[in-house]
Amino acid sequence: MKIDGFATIEANIPLGLTSYQYGVTLRVYRNSQLLFSQNLQQGAAAVLTLSFTQQNALSFTWVDTVASIGTYTYSVRMEFFVRSSTGVTVQTTTRAIAITT
Repeated sequence: MKIDGFATIEANIPLGLTSYQYGVTLRVYRNSQLLFSQNLQQGAAAVLTLSFTQQNALSFTWVDTVASIGTYTYSVRMEFFVRSSTGVTVQTTTRAIAITT
């Protein structure tokens, strides 16, 4: 079984911050068992003189070699974090997953 996935992460960074940090952890599970995880972290320490939107992409391909024939449930979870004084927002704008056997 092959699993391909993609997500676009969009962060809105406001004017006037002296530092910011945000990130996303993407995890793929089979029947509640973690198969793999992938992290994205971004940040800076500078006085921001303008606000901006930052876009990043997370993509993955996983080939699952299941040892026995049966029914399996796959799930993808995304956990976001923000470490800044205020105002940073993070979201996904595009998400896609495809599973082929």
